[in-house]
Amino acid sequence: MTLPSSWPWPTQAQFVKEPIAYLDPMYRSISEEVALPSWRISKSETVAPAATTLAIVVDLDRLPYQVFATPSWGTTVFVTAKTLTGFTINFGTAAPGGGGELDWWVLQQEAGP
Repeated sequence: MTLPSSWPWPTQAQFVKEPIAYLDPMYRSISEEVALPSWRISKSETVAPAATTLAIVVDLDRLPYQVFATPSWGTTVFVTAKTLTGFTINFGTAAPGGGGELDWWVLQQEAGP
């Protein structure tokens, strides 16, 4: 399904609940309130040459959360050891000889009632 260009993509670090409506041309108009992530933390890190993991230390207030990571070299990425004090990013292919860069961000849903 293609979303209209007016889709409300967030541009701020703070997110809120808001009604979202869009038209699915093959089926019907859908309108619902969705809980967008309540906060985001992001950072860029230097990755050591030949590294296959990178431990990230960050102070989080609750589980669960989602981690997204983009390395500067061609590799697969997966996350392990998610805790309130951080997580580990793992690389399927070691960082290149000169090292690399990694951009990561954490998204967390708003706490429930």
